[in-house]
Amino acid sequence: MKPGLVKTLAVVLLSVVLLLVNFLAARLPVRGDLTAGKIYTLSDGTRSLLSKVEEPISLQLYASRSASGLPTSYKNFADRVEEMLRAYVRASGGRLSLTVISPEADTPEEERAQAAGLQAQQVPGTGEPFYLGLVVTQADQQKALPTFSPDREELLEYDVSSLVYSVQQLNKPKLGVLTKLPLKGEPYNMMMQRRPTPGQLILQEWERSFEVVIIEPGFTSIPADLAALAVLHPTGFTAAQEFALDQFILSGKPVLLAVDPSSTWFRRQGGQQAMFGGGSPDVSSDLPTLLKAYGITYDAQQVVGDANLATPVNAG
Repeated sequence: MKPGLVKTLAVVLLSVVLLLVNFLAARLPVRGDLTAGKIYTLSDGTRSLLSKVEEPISLQLYASRSASGLPTSYKNFADRVEEMLRAYVRASGGRLSLTVISPEADTPEEERAQAAGLQAQQVPGTGEPFYLGLVVTQADQQKALPTFSPDREELLEYDVSSLVYSVQQLNKPKLGVLTKLPLKGEPYNMMMQRRPTPGQLILQEWERSFEVVIIEPGFTSIPADLAALAVLHPTGFTAAQEFALDQFILSGKPVLLAVDPSSTWFRRQGGQQAMFGGGSPDVSSDLPTLLKAYGITYDAQQVVGDANLATPVNAG
């Protein structure tokens, strides 16, 4: 056989193989996740959430595809968002459906996107509006994620699952938060000339799924209508307060308990208070009696860290 003919046949055969692979990949339900953190592989928690959906849920992805000058990186990100949502549909057993809408300027689709609470972004350079957001609907309940951001790509599953969870809640469950930490932010401090600070991100995230109830440090009882309780850096608890916490734990409701042997925030507060003759705050937190009763121990001299997530600091 002539060499030229062999090369031609090889090229034709390779083309046929590639076409066959693409054909099968587009039709088979199997998907691969080659990302380092498997960020497009649904977690067991999400699969459990989807298995408990009782009424059909509609997902509407608003993704502008025709905006001129839209960077390729955003188009690729939109494709990844769509693929993640299709993974939800596949895992839902028919409970979820997905509609992809490409809204253009001054169209009914754009009006519906805006009415649902989606936020328009602007194409760099041209200023043309484009959308990449999600509307989740179940019966007469509707929730929206105003915009997907590449900066939160690793939290994509978390954001979508939070929306799927919240749309099923007619009333948000109550989460009690017991802490002396300024999660809601700090007001302006005239004595220390310190500007007000915004609320902490963790509180903002909790408020997406819960009605957050702040329990004051001088509490004598814990509200019985709480669905869960977060106790962060507990200091100065009286015996009566420990008993109240113990009774809540015994009720079987979820409790998040976080103790810190050396709080950075309170150490900083201590230095500032010392300058003005104030007392020392409670840098260390613990509930030794309660933890011992439940068989929980920890070593206050040990620190757990992830070297891969460390931030290099130049000490000079």
